[in-house]
Amino acid sequence: MIDLAQIVTVIQIMTTILILMRVSRSEQQERNRRALVVSARRMLAAAGPSVTLEAIADDAGLTTGAVYSIFGSKQKLFAAAVEDQFAGQIDIVREVSATDLDLPGVLVAYARRFQALASAAGPVACRTELSEMLLLVEDDDFRLHCRELKRQELQRLTRMLTGRVIPHTRPRRRTTAEQAGQLAAALRAVLSGFAVQAYLDGGTRDCEVAEKACAALARMVG
Repeated sequence: MIDLAQIVTVIQIMTTILILMRVSRSEQQERNRRALVVSARRMLAAAGPSVTLEAIADDAGLTTGAVYSIFGSKQKLFAAAVEDQFAGQIDIVREVSATDLDLPGVLVAYARRFQALASAAGPVACRTELSEMLLLVEDDDFRLHCRELKRQELQRLTRMLTGRVIPHTRPRRRTTAEQAGQLAAALRAVLSGFAVQAYLDGGTRDCEVAEKACAALARMVG
């Protein structure tokens, strides 16, 4: 006779095995994706936008087939590398946004954390960004993707700067969304400029001057 209990047990075991296999494949794909993104950033910094998929895949210990399977194209891999570069900045915005600092205070707090992140990344981050700028000229789809990422970055910075107390106003006022948007664009430009200058100077950063420059942006509003 057929033992229904045993059949049910076997089915449950097989189902569990299939689930574990799917999870394992998913985890492996995510590890491969991460390895390719890290290698893309590293190779972009080392060889520029002309770097081949073969070189990136080899650096990651994978094949070009893995690149196409996960990303579909070289351009989409580079786009993922750009998004990865924004991840640390998103964490900084989230952390600073949670404070009740006034306008100069929040500008300095963001500048300090941004520079710490840039220093930890070293010259690789700046070389990668310069390579990405060359790609912006060469590839329309890549340019549109980066434009959207930059727009999202400005939105995050704008939210972070909105509603901050402006200490030099009497009576005390708070920043409007429009003022915060203008400050966000200026803040990004100042910090990007200092990052490039540090790279040109061989990695030397004058963090105090950068922080003072960012704090001075508060005088833009009143």
